[in-house]
Amino acid sequence: MTSSERRLQREYHPAAVEAGLAATAAVDGGTIEQAAGTENHRCLRVKARGGSREGKHRAQDPSAGLVRHLKYDSHAGRAPCDRGAVEAEGIVKLVSPLAEFKKTWDPYGIEVVFPYYVVELAETDVEQVVESGALDTEQALLLFRDMCKSVQRIHARRIVHRDLKPGNFLIMHDGSLRLSDFGTARTVGESTRPILDDYSGHFPGDIRYTPPEIISSLHDGDPGFAFLADVYSQGAILFELFTGVNLGTHIFDLKFQQDLLQHMAMVPRENRREVFDGFILQLADARPLPDITDFGTPMRRCVLPIVNDLYKGLAALDYRRRVCSFEHIFLKLNQALLVLRNEEKVKKWRQQREAYRANAILKQQKSKARMLASMKGIAQ
Repeated sequence: MTSSERRLQREYHPAAVEAGLAATAAVDGGTIEQAAGTENHRCLRVKARGGSREGKHRAQDPSAGLVRHLKYDSHAGRAPCDRGAVEAEGIVKLVSPLAEFKKTWDPYGIEVVFPYYVVELAETDVEQVVESGALDTEQALLLFRDMCKSVQRIHARRIVHRDLKPGNFLIMHDGSLRLSDFGTARTVGESTRPILDDYSGHFPGDIRYTPPEIISSLHDGDPGFAFLADVYSQGAILFELFTGVNLGTHIFDLKFQQDLLQHMAMVPRENRREVFDGFILQLADARPLPDITDFGTPMRRCVLPIVNDLYKGLAALDYRRRVCSFEHIFLKLNQALLVLRNEEKVKKWRQQREAYRANAILKQQKSKARMLASMKGIAQ
């Protein structure tokens, strides 16, 4: 393949994915012809989205009586993360191993490879649930706790997701939650081979959930920054669960993010972190994180102070200020659940506390008045 052909493939790859999906599976019940081991799957729906530039088939296997997802992923064949290694509780399960088929893309005559794998089909995802407005306060807290448990499991295996967002957390038919879409995931270790030789000007995932240090390509010099980025994404998700508003687009406009991406890409890799650390504190002070209460959330007010502090700790723009302890996260979530489930008792306790304080102040005032009256009597 010539350099011009490689450039065309890279530049038009998202469109090629969509074109390839349309060409290989008719939406109205066509068969997926070249999916090895899945010849019997019939397409029910085609969808292309995501930070990993993936396409999805919602497909049915009549022989097994199952509906599954066939996922075409532009990163699937390149990401240095074994999908089999991330199968665990709270992680979406593979139905078939990674495979691929090829499609010649007209009018350029370029042969495009479509890696794919089959995963179990979910009932819905967290993004759709948030958009529906169906979550109550306790459901939101429990859902976020399960999301954090899934992320904790992959981090314990030195795997970073790099594309955490509500749409990548699936809710299954039994109500359980699964983390999915490992197209941009990688294992972080001393011997890990990067996907790209140079990440300058590139970032994985969805920019709406991407922290400033990743937009600034700090992960190019230290892949460990991806762990901090996953934490930031969790904070942005928590904010969205309680407000219905996307945090990233509220704090930064797209032009600012693009300018930051381009300017930091021009900084030499060895100097990038020093430059970033020099301005991020000022940037964070200039763009303070909003309070959840500013958005008229319908969530119960008794837990908002706890949730507000937690999300701000997770989504701190300065990575040095970010709360990265899962133990702390679960402690705060359990605290919020305890307050919520005992709201009336807590309310009564607060009323009693305020009454006690008021009585104490009244006693002090009366004691002071008696003392002054006694001093006046003595003086006379």
